[in-house]
Amino acid sequence: MDTCPVTGKNQALAQSLERYIADPAARDHPHEAFAAARAAGGGVFQAADGTWMVLGHDALQKFLRDPRVSRWQTAVTELGLEKTSDPELHEALNANLKMANNYDEPDHTRLRRLMRQAFLPGAIEAWRPRTEQVARELVDRVQNKREFEFVSTLAYPLPEVVMCELLGVPQEDHALWSQWSHDAVANNRATAVQDESLAPAQQAILNFHRYMKDLVRKRRRNLGNDLASTLIRAEDDGDKLTEDEVIGQLVSLVQAGHETTANLITNGMYLLLNDRALYKDLSANPDRTTLAVEEFLRIDGPAPWTLPRITLADIEYNGTIIPAGSRVMPVLQAANRDPAVFEDPDRVNFDRPNCFQHVSFGVGIHICIGRQLAQMETDVMFREIVTRLPDLELIGEGVRARSYTRGWKTLNVRRTSLG
Repeated sequence: MDTCPVTGKNQALAQSLERYIADPAARDHPHEAFAAARAAGGGVFQAADGTWMVLGHDALQKFLRDPRVSRWQTAVTELGLEKTSDPELHEALNANLKMANNYDEPDHTRLRRLMRQAFLPGAIEAWRPRTEQVARELVDRVQNKREFEFVSTLAYPLPEVVMCELLGVPQEDHALWSQWSHDAVANNRATAVQDESLAPAQQAILNFHRYMKDLVRKRRRNLGNDLASTLIRAEDDGDKLTEDEVIGQLVSLVQAGHETTANLITNGMYLLLNDRALYKDLSANPDRTTLAVEEFLRIDGPAPWTLPRITLADIEYNGTIIPAGSRVMPVLQAANRDPAVFEDPDRVNFDRPNCFQHVSFGVGIHICIGRQLAQMETDVMFREIVTRLPDLELIGEGVRARSYTRGWKTLNVRRTSLG
């Protein structure tokens, strides 16, 4: 047994992974380092700051299913809850902690059981006609423009409109969510040390809490068919969500169903615009968009890693011991390019027979509960784009967003047929 000693070539890899963890600017092209570290460590590798990176597809599956790997123990410290003296901020952070993706068992399964009704496949599919209408209206606005900015005109508005309607709130509220979501996910939770950089994330969480607390109290007085009402009503054998739990789930769903879905749409568009053959193929065969979305998720998903974990006991994998108390980062984008599972993993291939084996929504108990909504929205958006805007091309390179998620701040495009 060993602990993958950080010497020689391993030391350079460890330092490279530490830069990836600490510096968003270092994350644009990580795959060469991931491949080398995955091979050197047999699926796991320790970064120079001590964090264990889980890089292999098999390793990630096992770690995320292992009850000895805790999300909760990391979540209680990463946003500064224990150091907060402001009572309102403490209340907001505590509700934020009650998101399902922060709970270990048995609390996690209890929460998922209460939430499941809102996310059954039939409930999500019922939103497809309205999603298609929104996508048509968005493309209508840009169809006759020679140039436009893709992120703000097509990628963000679709999930924003759908989420506002799911919650039954005014459309203009999405402008508030955009900044709050960005600030909340911009905090670099990958690093173990937190400092004054927490302030913007904490303020965003406080703003979300005020908004959702007001919404929940209004809904309690007048329940409807919206998502907030569904969560308030949720009951299983007499068990119900607390107010903090309802607020936590709503904040989580807005962030995931808004920021990450928009990033998925933009990342997929960037891949298409960098390979005209792929774009031409999809424009000629729009029924392939469902498979294309799975491949976009695999090769450049909006969540490069899961939220960090901590080991509650020594864990052995492939001859390497990860000691109890170790900080663990399961890296989704590394597992999604593991050559042991995906042939020619760095190539976009819409005919990939096992594309559905990607782990972009996580695995195990924490698999994303809103994944079907994100997949449906992205599928609808791309069908509309490739059918009606088959002549798009990039203007310049675009500007990457610097946050915990992976996406673009701006992506300028033009229609070649309107030259």
